[in-house]
Amino acid sequence: MLQKYNQDQFSHLWLGQSAPRYTSYPTAPHFENYFSPDSYASWLKDIDKNSAISLYIHIPYCKKLCWFCGCNKEIVHSYKPVAAYLIDLKKEISLVREIIGGKLKVNHLHFGGGSPTILNPDDFKDLMNCLRENFFLELNAEIAIEIDPRTMTKEKAAAYAECGVNRASLGVQDFTEKVQIAINRVQPYGQVEESCNMLRLVGINQINLDLIYGLPYQTQASFYDTIEQAVKLLPSRIAVFSYAHVTWIQKGQKIIDEKSLPSDEEKLEIYFAARELLQKLGFVEIGIDHFALKEDSLTQAMESKTLKRNFQGYSSDKESVLIGLGVSSIGFFPQGYIQNLTKAEEYHECLEKNILPVKKGFAISAEDKLRKEIIDNLMCYLQVDIDEIAPKYGKTAQDFSAEFAKLEPYLQAGIIEIAASKISVTSKYRMAVRAICTVFDQYMTHATNQYSKVS
Repeated sequence: MLQKYNQDQFSHLWLGQSAPRYTSYPTAPHFENYFSPDSYASWLKDIDKNSAISLYIHIPYCKKLCWFCGCNKEIVHSYKPVAAYLIDLKKEISLVREIIGGKLKVNHLHFGGGSPTILNPDDFKDLMNCLRENFFLELNAEIAIEIDPRTMTKEKAAAYAECGVNRASLGVQDFTEKVQIAINRVQPYGQVEESCNMLRLVGINQINLDLIYGLPYQTQASFYDTIEQAVKLLPSRIAVFSYAHVTWIQKGQKIIDEKSLPSDEEKLEIYFAARELLQKLGFVEIGIDHFALKEDSLTQAMESKTLKRNFQGYSSDKESVLIGLGVSSIGFFPQGYIQNLTKAEEYHECLEKNILPVKKGFAISAEDKLRKEIIDNLMCYLQVDIDEIAPKYGKTAQDFSAEFAKLEPYLQAGIIEIAASKISVTSKYRMAVRAICTVFDQYMTHATNQYSKVS
């Protein structure tokens, strides 16, 4: 049954506030421009050759612009730039392996975009062969790919299965036709269902569905219907992402009529309805925007306290090194973050010169690591005990007296509970956690044009 969200007098503390999504700490806007390729190379060389790592591969091309999209992408009308990009991507893969000085084990491999499904089957297999020539993909490695159902074919599904792909994330967003037209992403339910069937026929049974709430013309009732249809496809995970209307960053979003967007309060109602239904249907709520079946590895990671938050959202990935490959990809190392160049032309020029195509980076300090662990715990588990973490960095909860003072309004409002040094976000207000994390963010500027709204 749909319920009305009653705005309380304390909602101003978080609802509609601008805050990072905390897929990293420090967050990407604070990465340093012109980070040295030599510094990146030194981090690659320092990787323990006996350890396993994770890889992220970015394919930045799409055939059509989805007006809501916040990803790094380029619209192409021929396959020529895609083919040229793959040549550069394979060069980067080989260059990274050469600098590392050997083949590392890989436990997680994720293809994102853009639209990885833009690759034809032979090129995808060729790219996977290149990865296997330069890395050891473990037999039980999770190999995941993001899928645009509009570009799926049986041949692509067969290629994915042949290459060992065992998890697929389908971009659904919403099943309501009016909403799909308003965001330029028309894909009927039957098309998504057919993609799921193609994948299952070749043995790819771990299927994620990505939905977005807060899109134009969405209502509580219409998104409730979308959730019901999504569950019929028997996914093991459903992500319910908050739409970020950031027209100063994503120019394509200017096409969307802002009057058609739900208000902050209406958007929250949509989320509450989706959350209530998914839990009723047996999905476990994870963090602020993921839901998974009890037997799924994401749920198990949450229960075992090994859940991670990264640029793909929540992850069961346990590795301490993530190497990003391709335009705009971001990697994480014990020393900090690396982001590649964001334009294909500049990326190509660097690789032609055999130079790592790095654009930005951030070397994290011990203080950054401490605050990252605090923020990660809040984002993943909605709670953190400062005195369990701080001593590892030579500090105690008393060193955060200023932060605890800033949390007082949230405590008085019942948004959080505090017991000694333990902070817990109450379930009703779990969406406020991004705003609460800003209290521990030393780089937070509260600039309204830098982050999306909390809702």
